[in-house]
Amino acid sequence: MSTKNPVVPTYSGHVASTLDALILLEACFTGRLNHISRQLRREKLSSLTISGNVFIYEKHSSGIVQWDDHIKWGPPEKLGSFEVYRQQMIMTAIRKPSDREKCCKRNLNNVETPSMDPFLMVLNRKQILGKRVLGAARYMTPKEIVEEFRALYPEDGKSANFFSVPHAIYLNTLKSFGLPNFAAKELLEDMRLFDEGGYDGGASLEESHALLEDPLTTWIDFMKKSPAFKDLN
Repeated sequence: MSTKNPVVPTYSGHVASTLDALILLEACFTGRLNHISRQLRREKLSSLTISGNVFIYEKHSSGIVQWDDHIKWGPPEKLGSFEVYRQQMIMTAIRKPSDREKCCKRNLNNVETPSMDPFLMVLNRKQILGKRVLGAARYMTPKEIVEEFRALYPEDGKSANFFSVPHAIYLNTLKSFGLPNFAAKELLEDMRLFDEGGYDGGASLEESHALLEDPLTTWIDFMKKSPAFKDLN
């Protein structure tokens, strides 16, 4: 088979909701994204089937009757108009937190660090089963993000600013890209959460924070350590 047209992901990024999935499908329907033309080759699986790669195919034109990426998937779960499959993990016996010291090794600095064992289970298992663990040190608005950036990097951040366009303009811009009206409205609502309501619905972070042993990473901590900001003043 010719390799002149290699299979590449339709999209690479984070698909957080069924709305995101609908946007990607709409982009394929309108020709803004390309769906894949055939099944993935076995020798390419390890490099292509990685987290964040999205493959969209049309059954008849691609000839793909059933998706096969040699990954073991669980039974389908109904989620709105979608069926969602979750990757199955081959589990060994779960180590109890009390056995944690047996799974540690000493590094050159004489500091205990967990061994690189993929089956070392999370601590606080009972506390998180069936619950949401929220991944935020604190809720921040876009304005607060910019303010802390300017405070940390006064020279490079002096012209940084945040502004929000009127909702009608935002909606019309999305629809001009071919997004359906319902999807444009839902995306607007999602974006408003950051500036007005707080993502995760403003739910308390205390329960999630209580599960942690390590210090939280704040926005300022992240900027100080990130290579993206290393040359800023």
